[in-house]
Amino acid sequence: MKKVLLLCVLFIAFQGYSQKDSIVNFLDKKGKVTENKSKARSFEIITKKGDSLWLVRKFRRNGKLHNYSYFKSKDRKSKIGESVCYNKHEKVTSLLLYNNKGEKHGKETRWFDNGNKNIEATYLNGKKEGVWKLYHYNGVIASRGIFKNDSLLKSTFYNLLGNKIEFKYDNFKIKKPTFKGGKKNYVNSIRKLISNIDYKVKGKVYVYYVIDVKGNVRDVTVDEELPNELKKQIITFFENIKGWTPATHLNRIVPFNFSQPLNFRG
Repeated sequence: MKKVLLLCVLFIAFQGYSQKDSIVNFLDKKGKVTENKSKARSFEIITKKGDSLWLVRKFRRNGKLHNYSYFKSKDRKSKIGESVCYNKHEKVTSLLLYNNKGEKHGKETRWFDNGNKNIEATYLNGKKEGVWKLYHYNGVIASRGIFKNDSLLKSTFYNLLGNKIEFKYDNFKIKKPTFKGGKKNYVNSIRKLISNIDYKVKGKVYVYYVIDVKGNVRDVTVDEELPNELKKQIITFFENIKGWTPATHLNRIVPFNFSQPLNFRG
């Protein structure tokens, strides 16, 4: 007989804050404000720091800080100053700067989860400018580009050993990992997991994991407070999923953060 477990969305209580000096919003999966806490994937605290400066801190479901940014107003339409992102282990993953028009301006730095540099870039009033450096996951430089007014003037690419290679500069966006067995097979495996859970669960559980540069699933975490036996069952399942082709970014193979909701209907 399955053990009965009713899941509730729990968020960290805030001490030292009141509605007088802060605004608390719950956010859905698209980052939009929602009144339905059961659909919330994260939350934010907006605090006034001056006549025309507002600090917005975004938190994960478990209360860990995901990002902080400064805005010119509480409607969060125009960033100003620094914006910092953190991964689920609270390590800095990016540092960006914005001018008083809300445009990226100055140096931008991003890091991989292993601490190595990912990207070093520069913006001038919202446009790419100067030298841009991208790195492989192992820390070796992957490309060096020179931009002027958002246009690429010159680029050089390197392999994992740092040797120059021929490579055509194409779409700058990351190509997400793909499942070799197809999306349908992946979805079917998730359904099988849910049906084989040793608990009669009702609610939603979010599973976070990384598809690394070898296509392996690692660093699986669950935010919800679950019995250790159930959490271990979920984590072990995802760790054993095989068949991912890793993400790529230009000439680089890069790790990719995934989130997977598990919908239990009881």
